[in-house]
Amino acid sequence: MLGKIIAENDFISRVGIIEHFLINNLTEKHEYKANFINNALALLTDNKDEGCRVNKVCGGIGCTEKSLERYFKECLGMTPKKAANIIRVRSAMDKVVNNKWQFKPHLAGYYDGSHFYKEINRFRNER
Repeated sequence: MLGKIIAENDFISRVGIIEHFLINNLTEKHEYKANFINNALALLTDNKDEGCRVNKVCGGIGCTEKSLERYFKECLGMTPKKAANIIRVRSAMDKVVNNKWQFKPHLAGYYDGSHFYKEINRFRNER
């Protein structure tokens, strides 16, 4: 599994492998929850630059905020808000790495450059 992740060149492919692994390893008991999680992650990924709020995600997938948060914590060990933040930061970092001079933080869902760098530092310190 780790070899497959390392062999991939881009972040999106790595995330796909990890998501596939996590979703497939959930037991049948968690399949119901896995569908909500998968749909929520898809919505968060699709709206990563706009900063999609959890209540909008819940409305889009037909789930309450409390239930979605519980599903995320049980299955992934984090809240939907934290997952959305990770998706947004990683997407922005990909944009910075690919084209540093044309990157604009406000187009990646941040207020300004200082907001972006504060999030990067928070993300780096949490690991």
